[in-house]
Amino acid sequence: MLNIRDYLEDIHHILSVQSPAQFKMFIYRYMPNDPRAQYLLSLDRNELKLYVNRLKKQMLPWIEESLEIMSDDPLH
Repeated sequence: MLNIRDYLEDIHHILSVQSPAQFKMFIYRYMPNDPRAQYLLSLDRNELKLYVNRLKKQMLPWIEESLEIMSDDPLH
């Protein structure tokens, strides 16, 4: 079962440091059977770095907000 908090913390760290190598490990861990994973894994390092940078701009504020909400919620 997916632990959402761990997932969000992992992707938050990866986007914060903008590491293509760590993003690939994230893909292997969380997207093993996802067809999109094959596309992402086929990108070269520079393309993957651009993808991670775009993802950071689009998703990091939402991820940070979600983690903040979870930290206030005793169920998470």
